[in-house]
Amino acid sequence: MAAVLVTKCPLSLSGSQNQNSLCPARWLYSSHLCFLLSTDRKTWGDSQSFCHGESGSLAVVTDPALQKFLTDNGAQEYWVGLKREGGRDWTWVNGESFNENR
Repeated sequence: MAAVLVTKCPLSLSGSQNQNSLCPARWLYSSHLCFLLSTDRKTWGDSQSFCHGESGSLAVVTDPALQKFLTDNGAQEYWVGLKREGGRDWTWVNGESFNENR
């Protein structure tokens, strides 16, 4: 089991708001998304269900800069939105194929 990492789209920027005000309290902003690094320990399936309840999904981490941002902010062990069903290729929860060269 690992901690839950939720990602969702931020609120719209209006007026003089800064990027941190785009996300709910306790959420982090990066790469035009909001991230919740939860310390709750859950299975992958329970984590994804929790994310859906927060109007998000497990994070799709395809960018090394985003991975570094998450690690730098304390996310050492967490679930990401990568799955493999029935012996098929790995896919992200957004439907993209996993590319290990990215």
